[in-house]
Amino acid sequence: SMIMERFAFNEPIREKYGFSRDDMKDEEIRQAAFFSIFPQQIDVGDRKPDTWNWIAGRLRDGNSVRTPRDLQLLAQNAARKQRERLALGGEQEGDTLIESASVKAGLAQLSEDKIRTSLIAENPQLEKSVRAFEKGKAEHNAESLRGLLGKEWEEVVSRLERIGFIERLSDSWKIPMIYRDGLLITQGAAFEK
Repeated sequence: SMIMERFAFNEPIREKYGFSRDDMKDEEIRQAAFFSIFPQQIDVGDRKPDTWNWIAGRLRDGNSVRTPRDLQLLAQNAARKQRERLALGGEQEGDTLIESASVKAGLAQLSEDKIRTSLIAENPQLEKSVRAFEKGKAEHNAESLRGLLGKEWEEVVSRLERIGFIERLSDSWKIPMIYRDGLLITQGAAFEK
């Protein structure tokens, strides 16, 4: 609702996509309007989530918290990235206002900003520990964490879990998607599975 109400304030968007501000109260119209502004899927494929679920999965931190502010910033970043691409002579692909590549670029920008302005700004004592994961893999076990964080790794991991930077799986830990782009963390495990 929040994100679509913001789009509904823009008269050219309302006219182009054929909805009104009052229409945003109706869930079906709101959802149809969302999928006319954004593509059906970010990563195309039968087993891939729709755009809304893709976004929701990537905005979640290690404590399963998703903030409305992050959603708003992602949409703003994606719109800005789309405008920049078009200003450089790119062609609009399809009928959607914001394309998949712009959503991905917007998420990367959100990730960088969130690490700097929230995670590290609010927890400066953990900056060295957070930065230890830079350019590494997303999943870790006790051994790889000990190698990154030193002999006090369990205490450090506990503190990183509290702030949502890392989450415990059954026998390993994983960095949530929202922090990966900002630290150039890639999918996969830092240990032999």
